[in-house]
Amino acid sequence: METIIESKALREARFNAGLTLQELANLSGVRLGTIQALETDRYKGTIVCKVKLATALKTTLKELFPVTYQETAALLASPREKRKAIK
Repeated sequence: METIIESKALREARFNAGLTLQELANLSGVRLGTIQALETDRYKGTIVCKVKLATALKTTLKELFPVTYQETAALLASPREKRKAIK
């Protein structure tokens, strides 16, 4: 469910900036196909990719890719706790 929020926020930010997919790809250095996959929920994206997009859209990572408490906890968890969270 969280990824739907992310993809919607990315698409809205791009529309609000008046950019096409190609223009955002050119500005950010992120491949057009990657942006399409992010906007359609087929790819979560790397932090580097997300930083490039946020920078190109003149916004923050937090606004563009909201992170839930569960996702933050999973990122900070020990390997053993991560396995439990995945199950």
